[in-house]
Amino acid sequence: MKVERRRAERVRVDIEVQWEGESGPHKGVIHDINMNGCFMFSSGAVRDGEMVNVQFNLPRKKSLALWGEVVNHLDEIGFGMKFNGAGKTESDFVKRLIERAKKELAKAQRSRTPTA
Repeated sequence: MKVERRRAERVRVDIEVQWEGESGPHKGVIHDINMNGCFMFSSGAVRDGEMVNVQFNLPRKKSLALWGEVVNHLDEIGFGMKFNGAGKTESDFVKRLIERAKKELAKAQRSRTPTA
């Protein structure tokens, strides 16, 4: 039986990021996210327990970095990570990402609902 380790529901997103770990810099796509962590598709090599730095590209050529610990990985597929040491700026950023993703999901669901 699979044990669910997440403490909060994750929201589906598709966010291209750059990340760096022990194996060097890589590209990835965050597939789902919550305030505690995310799952990222990436073929870059990681190990459970490894610390990685994820860079989000922002408008006006700015970026925001989040540190996290790899909690589960699937070779050549991706990994789940738990955010570590996020300050207010980083936490507010993740919160806004989640809120925007939920609004977009609700809008998409409404547009698919047939009207009478």
